[in-house]
Amino acid sequence: GLSVGVPGTPATWALALELWGSIDLRDALHPAARLARQGFVVDPTFHQQTADNAARFADFTSTRELFLPHGAPPPEGSVLRNRDLARTYDLLGRHGTEFLYEGDLADEIVATVMEPPVVPGSTRIVRPGLMRLPDLAALHGRLVHGHR
Repeated sequence: GLSVGVPGTPATWALALELWGSIDLRDALHPAARLARQGFVVDPTFHQQTADNAARFADFTSTRELFLPHGAPPPEGSVLRNRDLARTYDLLGRHGTEFLYEGDLADEIVATVMEPPVVPGSTRIVRPGLMRLPDLAALHGRLVHGHR
């Protein structure tokens, strides 16, 4: 919603790889995609941080689905997988950061910011964001295209 800023990290990855990297974005994202797909073992810290934020997480459909499976934080020792994140990394690797800033993913980001996925009946005040497609494209242009 309103507190969301334009994500600069993927464009920064692409720029850093272009200027100083020895591998391409696809190869750089492959280990992260694999980890997101295979998951990681929930440790006490992750469990506690999720529990501390459970009320907030419960108010957003996608966050609730990922971080509160079966309505509660994932138990210690369980494996948390984020297949959507893995697919996103795979798409960025195949299509480049343009996909995030100027493609289909950009449309999804802006739609989510402008209409946050709040659970029906939630009493949490969630304000729509101000991000628009030109904001994403402008950041991408400044960070990546501006250095070529």
